[in-house]
Amino acid sequence: MKNMSINNKKISMFCAKCQKEQEKLGFFDSDSSSFLDGYFYCKSCFMKIFNQLPEKKKGEFAFYGKRTINDSTTDRRKD
Repeated sequence: MKNMSINNKKISMFCAKCQKEQEKLGFFDSDSSSFLDGYFYCKSCFMKIFNQLPEKKKGEFAFYGKRTINDSTTDRRKD
């Protein structure tokens, strides 16, 4: 019987744009056949790329809701 050993392998977590090692990465896929699609990005790089998308494409992302603008006539009470 073979002696089974467990080999631990470290997964590298590098941002595809800034090339820095990160704790968390997000997968970017906007379905627009962009050269930026299909890679993992850190939060700051992800938001830079996301902000370059047109409003129509931004609306397809779940975290991007319709933004409401506070007008100056809003009654704000201090309790």
